[in-house]
Amino acid sequence: MADSPITKEIIERLLSGVDTTDVPIGDVSDEQLYGRKFRLRLNGQWKESASEVGCDHEVYQSILWWTLAYIPIVPLKSFYVMPYREWKEDYPDMDVYRCLPAPTLTTQIVIHYLIGLLVIGVSALLILTLVPKLRLVTPIPEAPLRRVPEHDALQVCSDSGSKLFRDAYRFVGISPSVAASSARLFAKVCNASAR
Repeated sequence: MADSPITKEIIERLLSGVDTTDVPIGDVSDEQLYGRKFRLRLNGQWKESASEVGCDHEVYQSILWWTLAYIPIVPLKSFYVMPYREWKEDYPDMDVYRCLPAPTLTTQIVIHYLIGLLVIGVSALLILTLVPKLRLVTPIPEAPLRRVPEHDALQVCSDSGSKLFRDAYRFVGISPSVAASSARLFAKVCNASAR
């Protein structure tokens, strides 16, 4: 605890609940607590006191963020945090944290922004590399409609089904040989059901 700003007084205030607020965080929420700076594991009497109030045996500093799809957008507050071990009755299905206001660390905010930008960059790179392979720009040609006698209808079903397989596989970028073998299998199933 020599370099940590989390002092004995802060831990005792968190344990006693003096000036603390409970911050509920849901799975899909527009606010998230990010970071575990200066994380301390509680021992001895503090560990017992944390168990008595229903909290986990750790204290750390976190930033409460307004997020969009888990990407940090705006830092709201900085807290010293002690998570509750179990859900609280007031906030079902949410993780709840006992929080005490803390000074904001600019380096922590910058790191969170950089991680968010990295996630956005990797996602954009994946999208840009996968979309051309899907060939979304080229339209799928439509098969011409033709009138046939009723007894030939099953053969037409087989032929148009085979073409549908080829076009569908071509659309998602699967090799022509796999598309052709799937189309042949479809034709055999159609022909076998006609007998």
